[in-house]
Amino acid sequence: MFNKQERLAALFGMGLCFIAGYLDIYAFSVRGVFAAMQTGNLITLFTSLIDKNYELALIRGSVILVFFIGLFFAEWIKRFFQKRNIRIEIGFLTVGILLLIPASCIPIGTNSFWIDFAANQFLAIFAAIQLAGFTSLNGEGFVSTMMTGVMKNISFHLVNYISQKERRELSYFFHYLGMLLSFILGIVVSYLLLFFLPDHHIILQVMPLFMIPVLILEIFIARICFPKKIQ
Repeated sequence: MFNKQERLAALFGMGLCFIAGYLDIYAFSVRGVFAAMQTGNLITLFTSLIDKNYELALIRGSVILVFFIGLFFAEWIKRFFQKRNIRIEIGFLTVGILLLIPASCIPIGTNSFWIDFAANQFLAIFAAIQLAGFTSLNGEGFVSTMMTGVMKNISFHLVNYISQKERRELSYFFHYLGMLLSFILGIVVSYLLLFFLPDHHIILQVMPLFMIPVLILEIFIARICFPKKIQ
């Protein structure tokens, strides 16, 4: 079974999955793109081109491009943190907080192409930073922004537990199941807030800020359960 530090690391991963689900639904429902799920953006990019909806195609294409640039940027700042002995996970969480602030300052409801265009870029970079910044957890590969791999790992460790009866395999099964459920919870919370909050543009605009307390909590968890390298 997992020890205390590993359980805290699993909780940390669940927090990242919650944030990813929350922000992707917000980005899709309010800004019209997926922040992290670039497969969805790729599909709608080319269907928009076929339908000659070039404005929507430009929006989707720009997010894909900026997401890639964000991945490139994340690899460089990872090296920056390492050279200056900055704890990588705390550095990336801090950058994430800084990215959500401008994303929440850009208004919605203006019917302006360039307004949403700008907001989408910050959300895409945030998602890229989260994907590239956290790649392993408790000794296994970790992706908090897409659940395909998580579902594969759930089935893999469940089969291993059934066949081998090793308790650690059961721990990994619950580890990944918790991530999937946290991602779903983020989706549900975001969608319910969009549904029940007063229909004021300013309230919907600042919804990404609601994740900053979660990111701050993640920083405190990271300080307890991680050494200077991500485990």
